[in-house]
Amino acid sequence: MGISRLAASYPKELSGGEMRRAAIARALIKEPRLLIADEPAGDLDTQTTAEIMGLFSHIAREETAALIVTHESDTLNYGNRIYSMDAGNLSPRAA
Repeated sequence: MGISRLAASYPKELSGGEMRRAAIARALIKEPRLLIADEPAGDLDTQTTAEIMGLFSHIAREETAALIVTHESDTLNYGNRIYSMDAGNLSPRAA
């Protein structure tokens, strides 16, 4: 996750992106069967977003299903099933 150097830091000393990466690491540490992520790239730069979404793609190919909710169109490229929600209606979109 690129944050090991921050192990002795307090939350108030971390940037939004660093806190986001710490939260993702905490979520993955127990190897869950389902990962639900709401705007996981919201505070991240382009490179870190690509790394995190690549990680989510990798774990989704293994044993963890990843459900990602986002408004970021760039993250759609990492999904193998994409759904849109409009006025409370969920519908599949082409990947």
